[in-house]
Amino acid sequence: MKTKVWLTIGLLVVVALVVIGATSADMLLGRQTTGPGPEEAVEAFYNAYLAYSETGNPMVDRAYAEMPGLSAEFVAEMDALFGEPVFFDPFLCAQDVPVRVSVGNPYIDGREALVEVATLWYGNPMASLLNVELAQSGGAWEITGIRCDAGRQRPLEAGETVVAFYAIYIERAARENPLATGSYAHMPYLSAEFVAEVDDTLANMQGGGFDPILLAQDVPMWVRVEHQNVAGNRATVTVATSFEGHRLDVELIQRNDAWEILGVAHAK
Repeated sequence: MKTKVWLTIGLLVVVALVVIGATSADMLLGRQTTGPGPEEAVEAFYNAYLAYSETGNPMVDRAYAEMPGLSAEFVAEMDALFGEPVFFDPFLCAQDVPVRVSVGNPYIDGREALVEVATLWYGNPMASLLNVELAQSGGAWEITGIRCDAGRQRPLEAGETVVAFYAIYIERAARENPLATGSYAHMPYLSAEFVAEVDDTLANMQGGGFDPILLAQDVPMWVRVEHQNVAGNRATVTVATSFEGHRLDVELIQRNDAWEILGVAHAK
């Protein structure tokens, strides 16, 4: 009996040592086991930055200093930079504000990380790229630098095209009814086939109706990509909106290296 007890105790000690060793290795190597990752820290910052830019200038107002994800050292660096005239936005590596940003997967090396960010511009089938540097401090990832990549660009992915279009559509819908004014027909990223389909739906709509672009009666606050499936020059992008349980499958076709929306249906 004593032998079994000692064997059990010994086994528990070994398990505890393995767990402690694994935890220590994570700490030494800078691997994060809990909490938001570097890409989530970057996304949180840029969401706040773009939201503020809709009504104010975060550089002039120094609002960036209160936004999530920036290290104290980087805030001090930006404070010193803005002490002199600045003719571009160093957070966006541009002079204008994009409609959205797309955050890529991080490259993590110990307690440091690099995340590529693509800025999406109104009607532009190309995304501009920049690199965000981060370091882990106290278990959280903080932005320590932003490297402008000399104007490097790439074509929009199918999901980015959908996000860019709906960002434009939702912003326009806050000022007018794009269906009533017909402005949807002139928005970028829509194929001629889909515009004709929406035209036909609206012409045959009776009574209250719905928005055939959103497949809803109201306008959501946001649209986020859940999944994209690309096969040749065709793609299906599944998105969720701010409405609970509201998901869409957006069909696209690639023409001349640019994606166009062919149709929208309720997600299967």
